[in-house]
Amino acid sequence: MQVRNNESGKIETMRFGPAQDAVSAGTHTIVNVDESGKPKRVLTLAEMSKDQLLATATKRGVEVSPSATKAEILAALQPEG
Repeated sequence: MQVRNNESGKIETMRFGPAQDAVSAGTHTIVNVDESGKPKRVLTLAEMSKDQLLATATKRGVEVSPSATKAEILAALQPEG
């Protein structure tokens, strides 16, 4: 996963878990790199719609009910700590 260090602005590659931890801690922002090599911003969990959060939960193997609130889905997706 590509993330930007919020302090230095450098793009770093991290494994998914550590990248999510860094984003949750506020030290990094998730980015994608387009064809030209320039970073392209990706939505944070808090910015996602409920449908996007449900899709993310499915991709991560996190079981949540479709009737869950956005807040409940966000809580289920947050790393434990």
